[in-house]
Amino acid sequence: MAKILYIVLLLAYCAALTSALSCLECGTYPCPKPKCRKRVTIVKDACRCCDVCSKQLYQKCGGPFGIVGTCDPKRRLVCVEKPICDEDSVMFPANGYCLRKRDVGIVEKLCKLPGMVCPKPKTPPFFRID
Repeated sequence: MAKILYIVLLLAYCAALTSALSCLECGTYPCPKPKCRKRVTIVKDACRCCDVCSKQLYQKCGGPFGIVGTCDPKRRLVCVEKPICDEDSVMFPANGYCLRKRDVGIVEKLCKLPGMVCPKPKTPPFFRID
């Protein structure tokens, strides 16, 4: 009896860890027209069916299957989902923040210098190099 209970609990645990994005077939539902601010790039949603507004500097992005959003590619923004300097720690459990690609590159280079410690603020902006 204990063995069966153990197996049932193990299966329940595995089922809880499993996640999937379930998308309907494109064209089988109406897509709302995005209402973006001026100069905001339109990108596809996580299911790659509907147009949505891209995420801008310091906005949340990424997430499981990209459901939180995509950073604006025309502004050269990238979704950073973990601390740039500390590869081992997990700052955002799947969500990230849109940052400038050039700023990420500069910080990555600075982090390689001996004795460099990157600041790890709790909220964006993580760094600002203008």
